[in-house]
Amino acid sequence: MKGLRNKMAKFSKLWNNHYNDANIYVMGHKLYPAHKIGISTYPEKRFNDDNIILKQTFKKLGNRDFAELIEHLAQMYALVKYGQFEPIKFDRYKKDIVSSGHSEWFNCTHPQASGCIAQAFKKVYELNYCKLALAKLCVSYSRKKGVDIPDDMARWKTNAQSFIYENETLNKS
Repeated sequence: MKGLRNKMAKFSKLWNNHYNDANIYVMGHKLYPAHKIGISTYPEKRFNDDNIILKQTFKKLGNRDFAELIEHLAQMYALVKYGQFEPIKFDRYKKDIVSSGHSEWFNCTHPQASGCIAQAFKKVYELNYCKLALAKLCVSYSRKKGVDIPDDMARWKTNAQSFIYENETLNKS
């Protein structure tokens, strides 16, 4: 069982970021009525495109794990309330509109995106910074609201599910 646990820890890359710090941010696009909820160590350097505007940066929590969870939960709130912005979502292979982060653009205003992030921060505090509880909420929230997590958000969903599995199954032995 110990060998399996070591393999799972390597697979769950998302949760091995304790040494980094990052900001949650909201970006807008000059040509489209969409906003991006994202995470970056240096959000002001995230895109080299004059059409993309950094609109807001949120405080750092001193731990990238929590920043990742806040980002994912905020994205789930935005997905359920507003939906992904399809012109950018479907640009993922051409990359004519943006170079990356295509799944993280939503049909919302800056205040709405900011509200989703604030709601996620509030949940972090309510759950007493418990990463396991937050990971469970990230993967279950949209489904409980009748919205599936899209395939283009599968990477972080898989990492979150792996983290849940590691903590509930492997760590009990």
